[in-house]
Amino acid sequence: MEKYSKWRDPGTGIQPFLPPVTPRVDSNFLAISRRGIRLVVGSMQGIVRISLIAMVTLLYILLVPISGSALTIIPPLKRYWNNVWTGLLLRLALFLMGFFHIKTETLSIRKSRESNHAEKPKVQHGDIIIANWTSYIDILYLAYKYNPIFTQVFMDSDKVKVIGLWEAIQLTGKMPVSKPSTVERSYTVKELSDKAKRGKWGPVVVFPEGTTANGRALLKFAPLFQDYSMDQNDECFKIMSFKKTNLSMSDKCDFLVYYKSRNIKQ
Repeated sequence: MEKYSKWRDPGTGIQPFLPPVTPRVDSNFLAISRRGIRLVVGSMQGIVRISLIAMVTLLYILLVPISGSALTIIPPLKRYWNNVWTGLLLRLALFLMGFFHIKTETLSIRKSRESNHAEKPKVQHGDIIIANWTSYIDILYLAYKYNPIFTQVFMDSDKVKVIGLWEAIQLTGKMPVSKPSTVERSYTVKELSDKAKRGKWGPVVVFPEGTTANGRALLKFAPLFQDYSMDQNDECFKIMSFKKTNLSMSDKCDFLVYYKSRNIKQ
């Protein structure tokens, strides 16, 4: 039998040339009791967490979109109000989901003989955050950290559409749209970046792949950066890569890696 061991799949343990063997399960009283207690406690814990997340979501709706709309006549105050409550409530929601610790790491993509670690870039109004997209958790993190402008990407167009937090979450896992409709207001990335910088709207988030992926490879980018040249000395780009490990509720989660770059061209 050992001569077939090299064909065994390391992830599942399946051996294609040998009959499957039922895994051994402890059937004694203590093992059965332990599994029963874990099932009951786990179910109760899940119900409590879902209830708390629902309460946080309701508070967010009341304090940010509804209460924040009353401050529209004072844009700086509205921005400060939304930043504070968005940061507090969304970080609490991530904590309740099991992301107790969010590790960040700053790297430089420039080749150097020195350490690859670099100073963490400061994200400012109008900066363009280019990131991969693995789940709705990425949306919540970006909203908690930067309260940015989210965009919808169209795969056969250089235009993007401004969307809200809830729309961005709803687009998770959906097929990308090829072109914007004629009734939708759309911008090039450069146009939107300039407007956000002048109006102090915050950074602009772009998911150039257009849809969620598993984080192991890059999909084809939409043609979004035609307005930028290779020799342009522009530091408005902030490239981020999301990576999730140890996703059990009792473990910490290494969540985000930053990459600092200049001069991006499609």
